[in-house]
Formats: sequence, structure tokens, C-alpha cells
Amino acid sequence: MAALPLAALAEQRGRRTGQVAGLSAALAGALLMVLAVVSGLFILLLLGSAGIGVGTAAGLQARFAAVDLAAPEHRGQALSTVVWAVTVGAAAGPNLIQPGTGVGTALGLPPVAGPFVISGAGLLIAAVLLFAVPHMPGPW
Repeated sequence: MAALPLAALAEQRGRRTGQVAGLSAALAGALLMVLAVVSGLFILLLLGSAGIGVGTAAGLQARFAAVDLAAPEHRGQALSTVVWAVTVGAAAGPNLIQPGTGVGTALGLPPVAGPFVISGAGLLIAAVLLFAVPHMPGPW
């Protein structure tokens, strides 16, 4: 449900705009997840999950962008860099649950909210870098 609107946005306003929009939706989703944990409102949990799902769609579109923007002789390397980064995140993410509970506690939140705070911080950094850096270095 999110891939088509993000693709249309990227087509109309550029890939960067589509990616930033997807990451921003995921950031809003992470914030809604924290609010859901604090308030106990199930609807916020559902909305937060949907926002994070939009971020997943944006992440998948990054693979296409990496290949499309790469010079033909570097397309394999560009795609492998994106897939490698996603793999590192998939492996590291679950290992941040325990430190995340400490973050939640330190912020006065329920411990289970902490991992979403870490996710939100990462999403904010990614969106700001993507928005602010005019050209990302690499073989593409």
C-alpha cells in the first residue's frame, strides 16, 4: 500500500523526496509506538506499525535507486552495498533491545519503549542525512 504512493512521489519530485517521505513516515511510526506504549492505546500501536511499514517500503525502494543511479559497471557493487547495510541492520537490530530497555528507563519511559526511541533516532539521522547531503559518496 505504501510502495505505489512513494513511487509516485519519487517520480514527481525525485527519489530523495520519496525516500525522505518514507523515512519520515517511519519516524512518525516510531514516535506513535512510544506513545502507544506510554498510553496503552491500541490504535496508536496500529498506526505506528503502519508508519514503520512505510519506512520498510522506502528501504526496499533504496535498492532500486542504488541500481538505477549506479554506472553500469558498478550496479552490482551498489546493490550489494545496500543489501549488506540492510543485513547488518537486521542482525544488529535485535541486539539493541536490551540496551533499548535501558534507554527507555533512563528517559522515564516504560522499558519496552526504549528500542523505538533508538529506532526513531536512527530514522531521524537517516532522513536528515538524505535530505541535507547533496551527493552521497560511492560508486554510483
